Order: sequence, then structure tokens, then C-alpha cells
Amino acid sequence: MTHLLKEEFEKNPADSRQLSTPLQSAAYVADCVVIGGGFSGIAFAHFLHRAGMKAVVLEKDDRAGGQVHTRTSGDGFWYETGAHTCYHTYALLLEIIRDVGMTGEIMQLDKFPYRIDKNGKLQKMIKGFSLFPLILRCPHVFTTSKTGKTVREYFEKITGVRNYRHFFSKAFRAVISQHADDYPAELFLKRRNTRCKEYPHKFSLAQGLSSVVTRIIEKDGFPVHVSQTVTAISGCDGAYEVRCASGEVWRAPAVAIATAPSAAAVLLQHSEPELAALLADIPISHSESLSVVVPAGCSSIERMAGIIPVNDDYLSAVSRDLIAHPQWRSFTFHFEKNAKTDMEKLQTACRALRIAPSDVKEWTVSDHVLPSLRLRHLDMSSQTEAKKRNKGIFLTGNYFKGLSLEDCAGRAREESERLIKKTFSRKNL
Repeated sequence: MTHLLKEEFEKNPADSRQLSTPLQSAAYVADCVVIGGGFSGIAFAHFLHRAGMKAVVLEKDDRAGGQVHTRTSGDGFWYETGAHTCYHTYALLLEIIRDVGMTGEIMQLDKFPYRIDKNGKLQKMIKGFSLFPLILRCPHVFTTSKTGKTVREYFEKITGVRNYRHFFSKAFRAVISQHADDYPAELFLKRRNTRCKEYPHKFSLAQGLSSVVTRIIEKDGFPVHVSQTVTAISGCDGAYEVRCASGEVWRAPAVAIATAPSAAAVLLQHSEPELAALLADIPISHSESLSVVVPAGCSSIERMAGIIPVNDDYLSAVSRDLIAHPQWRSFTFHFEKNAKTDMEKLQTACRALRIAPSDVKEWTVSDHVLPSLRLRHLDMSSQTEAKKRNKGIFLTGNYFKGLSLEDCAGRAREESERLIKKTFSRKNL
């Protein structure tokens, strides 16, 4: 057992029964119990519903959505604390949006630049790097392969070592809200072949991205039980029990785990030790976000997409400015976990925005947990399938194809199709 897995297990001791004995008298509540109500779990349940199958979703937090988290102030002004931008290359996400009748709520994002926070001033991006070395290295874009390289190894050849270390490493850190140097280049800033050109290049939804999660649940009608911490999975292929700390027991012929890989490892450590060890090997990035809402006229800074700091004061900041509001603006600043107190975060945000704390109408703090994939974690689909013993266990999440909502939807569909095929093949026997 790895140190991470052992530490997590001691914090959350699960029932140690093996997945070895079929349940003989189980009244199934659904075709599948989905553990985790983030976007991956909700998308998985949606694809099952679309195929005529029933799912029950269990979520440990008090809301569904995970890293999709739109907050709304008292007067209806909304802002994102997690995922914030979608693209017309997100074909599967757009397919889901069409499924639930939300295409009319797609809103094009305005075009505003990012700024860099350098020497206490917000400056244009071009001030962050040396242009001449970048021009000289342009041909490397066409001759350098991402295969088997980290983000740092790949982009240092294209931008130059100095440019990368002083600017691009910070910019890429902002993209995935964690240090990107060792992230696999193949999964970073991927080119997507599908473009739905009938939709805006960059978009959000009229009431924020959480609205699609809410609409899926409402329209599909599958139950989502929040504040349910799963402590154990028992049974074996074809019959499973999922037990919660609340005492609830859920039974189904299949279980989908749509949690962080570390949490999945804890649940699988006794029944699937090799699979659990593989999942526990994925490093986890913990970060915190502070979101501030300010009156539209209180800051002299121009409208922008966000801020990239060239120091380590914070990871990045994103703005709600891309969907203008006549009265309010909001900014979400991302920090490394426990790097600052909440008041220090607020002071950092106010310094960057050139405002006083008294200008802030409201502020909130959110926690984020993201996988930090490494080169050894490429092709996790094949790796997890090779280690898995129980074919009725399905895994989905943001550690297979990448961190974006489209990547989550892609893995959710891939795994749901395996379950659908297995289910209907069994029924046809």
C-alpha cells in the first residue's frame, strides 16, 4: 500500500469486506450506482438515462457539480468559482446541452485579453516574454513532437528556456490551476478535431455552467443524494452493495466511481489492490479560490479575461467580465492550498485589482481537488482496465483524457457505453 493510500484509508476507514460474494437477495434500486456527483458522474448518469437505463448518484458534498460551481449573489448576479469557459470544440458537452434543451442559453463570451501581474502592475501579455527568441524558435512548432514529453520539455524547445521559466510556466499554471511543468504535453492544450461552428468559439450559459448540471438532473429525473459519504462497496460481478456513512445501503448490478483517484483508491484498496495502487499513484493538487464581487465602477482596471502573475503570489485569476453586467464585476483568484489565510487572499486580490477591501460587496472561498497526471499516467483507460478484476466496476473522471469538461464527458461516454453494451448483451442471452 502506498503512503498516500495508507494515509487516506486511515482518515476514512472503509468496510474491509472483499468483493467476492454475490448478493443473493438484493432488490436493485437502479441499473448502476454512481459514486460522485461531479460533472463526470452526472454525465455518466445522463448517458445511461439516454439509453433507457436507471442510475442513482451519491455525492459526498451538499451539492452536485464538483468543479462546476456557479455561485449567485442575492440580487441574481452569478459568477464561476471553478470551470468557467467552454469552446465550440467541446462536441460532447454541446451534445449534452442539446439533449437537455439548453442551446438557447448558450452565450458568446466577449473577447478581452489576459493581463500579467508584474512588478505590482497589470501589463499586456507581451511584456512577459522576450519576443525575438520566440520568433527564432517558431519552426520548432512544426518539428517538435509532444509524444513522451512533459509540458516543460516540449515548450522549452518552442519558447526557449528563459522565456518558459520566466513566463510560460506561469501562464500554463494558470490554464490548469496547478503547476504544469510535469504534466503530460499530450494532454495539455490538445487539438480537437471536431468543431461545432454553429456555436460561438468561446461560450458559457446564461445562468452559468452549473445550470447545465441542474438541468440534466431535472430533465433526466435520476435521483442525486447529496451529503452521502460512501464507505464500502461489497459484492462481485453482477451484484453490488454500496454503503454510506449515514447507514444507507444501495444495491445495483453495476457501480461507477466518479471521484478523485485518491478517493477511488480508498474504496477499492481491499477488493482491487492493484487497481487501487495505480489510482493512489496519481498525485493530487489541492488549491483554494477566493472570489470577489465588486461594483462595476469601483476599479479603474479595464475589462479583461483574467490575470497571470509572474511571481508566486497566486496561481491565476479569472474574470466574469467576458459576460458584461451593468452593475457588478467578479474575479476568482486561485491559490495553492494553505499558502495564505483568507484575509491574506483578500488582500492579494484587492492589491491586484487596485481596490480596497471595503469595495468588495461579497467574497467566498472554495476548495479544489485536481489530479496532477504524469507521463506514467498516459492511457489510464488501458492501465485501469488491465488492473481491474471486477467487470461490474466502472471508473470515470478527469484523470483519463484531461481536466476539461469535454474530457470528462468523453470518458463518461466511453465508460457508459461499455456498461450499456454489457447490460444489453446480458439481457439478450
